[in-house]
Amino acid sequence: MRQVVSAENGGYAYAVAHGDMHVNQQSGPVYLLHEHRRPTAPEEGGPLERPGHLLDARSRVVGFTGRADELADVTAWRDADGPRVSALWVHGPGGQGKTRLAMECADRGLDDGWKVVTAVHGAGAVSTDHAGQDLGLRGARGLLLVVDYADRWPLTHLNWLLSNSLLHAEVPTRLLLLARSTAMWSPVRHSLEKAFHARTRSLALPPVRNGASQREEMFTAARDSFARRYGVSDPSAVPAPARIGDPEFGSVLTLHMAALVAVDAHVHGVRPPEDAVGLSTYLLDREREHWTRLYENAAAGLDYATAPGTMHRSVFTAALTGALPYSQGVTVADRLGFPDPHRLLADHSVCYPPAEPEKVLEPLYPDRFAEDLLAVALPGHGIPEHPPSPWGRHTVDLLVDTAAPRPAPDLSAARVDLPGGGGRARPVAPCRGPRRRPVGTRSRARDLRRRRVPRGAGAPGPLPGDAGVRRGMLPGPPPDRPGRRYRRAGQAHRG
Repeated sequence: MRQVVSAENGGYAYAVAHGDMHVNQQSGPVYLLHEHRRPTAPEEGGPLERPGHLLDARSRVVGFTGRADELADVTAWRDADGPRVSALWVHGPGGQGKTRLAMECADRGLDDGWKVVTAVHGAGAVSTDHAGQDLGLRGARGLLLVVDYADRWPLTHLNWLLSNSLLHAEVPTRLLLLARSTAMWSPVRHSLEKAFHARTRSLALPPVRNGASQREEMFTAARDSFARRYGVSDPSAVPAPARIGDPEFGSVLTLHMAALVAVDAHVHGVRPPEDAVGLSTYLLDREREHWTRLYENAAAGLDYATAPGTMHRSVFTAALTGALPYSQGVTVADRLGFPDPHRLLADHSVCYPPAEPEKVLEPLYPDRFAEDLLAVALPGHGIPEHPPSPWGRHTVDLLVDTAAPRPAPDLSAARVDLPGGGGRARPVAPCRGPRRRPVGTRSRARDLRRRRVPRGAGAPGPLPGDAGVRRGMLPGPPPDRPGRRYRRAGQAHRG
């Protein structure tokens, strides 16, 4: 079989060899498959205007440390004898280091001769590699498939992934699924055992142990990495927080935030905050400072025109919608009442360059940091320096009320050209779904009806119920209190 995919007018085509592609008629690819590649070494430099982006696990600024026991456990699971297919569900709250652990496992898998592939859900898929993906397993010891945010996938979409011919080759196949909770694990486990007679198990990532020595080790590793990025010659001059043994420093992300803030404050000659709430607000203040500096430089000729308050609302919006195609971004900005949607989207891309050039409204990373920004902008917290934004609740209501399904992609002229591969390439086939809503919308609407914020003076009520909301638009509830309220992960603020 020979298939040809062509892209015209500056677009790009996504093709898979030795695997399948599932396409939803409403929203395009259900998921994207990528060969795992090691990142390039992080660059060194000086003080940064937006330090928060260094916290993104995908940037690999900080070397892997602190999860040696869990890494050994996952490696032993990967190499164990037994059924051809085995699945491991790794779960823990946001910021516990799931993604970083998976990346280290992927890197070591490559070293050990495994074919490593990552699956990204298509509704918010980020494709930084526009080349074709050759997923052939010739000479590979086995296949390791990594699925991040597995608990956000509709079960139907996960089942389509499990039906991919990539997983049916006669080699050892390991599925590493990452999630915040175990809510979806039971039906996924049932599908795996039914389809593959797979061996399945789960692994909880606990908080970093309450011993100051392990936390200080992780802080020191992160501090030294950030110091190199900032060009600090003597990292030992940057001390650890005095309260590093407190429970609020029990997540990997909080320790990395503490290290980043300590280095940034050292460079700028200010005293760093001592608690986790202060760490978030410090980094959010640095984001606002960046927006303000860009706006002020417009008077000197910089091609930028968005006021800091307007950019704040834009970043808030992007945290809820995720990256969108340009036409959809214009629609969202217009419905939210931004006076010049095209200017806003251009300026947002200056602050947060999109991973895919044809998309806009790139969200703030990491997720936990974006959730902090959302929580501070909504009523219910007690930070006097950051009063709730008057547009916070209104923006959420408008997004829920006006969100529309993605338009069906035009596949009439699509052609796929996949070389070689022994005829394993399959045609692009539409997957039928409801015409008025994307798959999973009704269950998402039920989630939204249950999600409330604390009652009190000025607190908003429940979000609207029967709304056409795309799955994954809003961050899910915390694993310890599912479906009840939006909680700022790891902190006391609620919105």
